[in-house]
Amino acid sequence: MATPGADNTVHEVVVHMRQQQQEVLNVWQFFNDTPVDDMELRLLRALMLCYIEVLIPASGAALSIERVTGMQVGPTLGPMYEIGPEEGDAIIGAAAGDTLPTHDSVSVGIRCTRPGRHGLGRKQLPGVPESATVGSTIITGGPYWAAVLAFIACVSEKFIHGSELSGPNTISVGVVSKSLQVVVPPATRRAPWAVDLFSHALKLKALPKVGTTNSRKVGRGS
Repeated sequence: MATPGADNTVHEVVVHMRQQQQEVLNVWQFFNDTPVDDMELRLLRALMLCYIEVLIPASGAALSIERVTGMQVGPTLGPMYEIGPEEGDAIIGAAAGDTLPTHDSVSVGIRCTRPGRHGLGRKQLPGVPESATVGSTIITGGPYWAAVLAFIACVSEKFIHGSELSGPNTISVGVVSKSLQVVVPPATRRAPWAVDLFSHALKLKALPKVGTTNSRKVGRGS
């Protein structure tokens, strides 16, 4: 059964991946600019397709994608909704050779309409093929870097709209500046987050360098 989404609501989406038995997450924030008839299809599946059709095939064979979950987190909390891969989806990286360790990644920056550091975010893409690097640099003429740029274009085309909000099912990617909330929920209780904490993305941009995410070290976390 499809989960509808009201307009002017904030949703947090988690892409659940796995590398060397270590859970690896990408956490995204989205805003429903208009009412949405099917959040699983319009948001979760749409985002998942950018991974399984563009990024995963060019990633290292140690990386796989397991599921994508979503939840309304502002202005009120909603139930979790989720999808898994469909038959025929490319869920395992196909790049030849070894994969860099779980804590190595490529950073995709998000620049939003809110000025300053509260309008910035980033996503760390796992599963970097060893063959795509020279030292700490990504080979910009190689297939992996081309896939990273195509992935950014895929997400941008679907979820960055500017002023083009004329139709239904319009969802925008962005950043929730949680540090701006005056009353922060206790650690034992999840948000809701105020809707005005969300800032719409203007641009996604990747750096051709290998970064590190210490929480992704095997046995440490996600």
